[in-house]
Amino acid sequence: MLKDAFSALGALKASFSSPSALKEAFSAGPRGRGAAGPPRGALGAFSATRASLGAPNAPKASLGAAPADHRLTVGTMTELPLALVTGASRGIGAAIAHALAPTHRVLLGGRDAEALAKTAAELPNSTPWPVDLTDPEALDRAAADIGELDVLVHSAGVARIATVADSTAQDWRDNFEVNVLAVVEITRRLLPALRTAKGHVVVINSGAGQNARPGWGPYAASKFAVRAFADSLREEEQALRVTSVYPGRTDTEMQQAIVAGEGNDYDPGRYLRPESVAAAVRTAVTASPEAHLTEVVLRPRVTR
Repeated sequence: MLKDAFSALGALKASFSSPSALKEAFSAGPRGRGAAGPPRGALGAFSATRASLGAPNAPKASLGAAPADHRLTVGTMTELPLALVTGASRGIGAAIAHALAPTHRVLLGGRDAEALAKTAAELPNSTPWPVDLTDPEALDRAAADIGELDVLVHSAGVARIATVADSTAQDWRDNFEVNVLAVVEITRRLLPALRTAKGHVVVINSGAGQNARPGWGPYAASKFAVRAFADSLREEEQALRVTSVYPGRTDTEMQQAIVAGEGNDYDPGRYLRPESVAAAVRTAVTASPEAHLTEVVLRPRVTR
């Protein structure tokens, strides 16, 4: 197909060596001043070849292999901004991916490749980005292909809940490894791409990042820490927008496990829906350029 295009271009160039041929080429066809009809000669050949390259059913293999840069490989709508959402396989992260999909190309970050593939099948302009966020070498490889990033949403997290007396060192390590260090490490690696786009970092925090409750010490400490990270990043990288989102208790699998551990019955109506948190994130991300939503607080409201 490309060979035909270059042949047509060569013929077109040759036809322009004669003023009369040049006049004939541009007086024919729908854009010329002559009679309506298909373009003739070299110009017609080039027009037909160009049209076939842009046709929906044109064989994509003839255009060469897709480049490695994620800005060009997610779907076909390359003019859309690029968003990376961690924790996108379920819960709040999956809801955020769905909320951003109409206006962004979305990289779906997470460790569960099968779940990510299922989400990607629901979102045409998305692609799985499977990576263990606690593995530095894996992060290096995954981040290497991202040259420009408009939105980075940190939604991955764990919740190891215990009193100070009953908690173990591993409880604290687990919370800080995923809820803080993974956020820091992926952000550091993607800062050049975010700076290029003058992008937006969204940190999904928690009500526990504003108020520490009894029995929540290890988890709350990690959320206070990531709050400090976001505040520092906002001051240091003033070309970026940095938003901390503080949702109250939300109807997710994680919440179900927490409630079971508390020995209580689970009632979804008492909690925020993941889609509500995602809508808040979308509002922050799509705010007009001069607006910077630095903090968003959501709490569940009983409506029945």
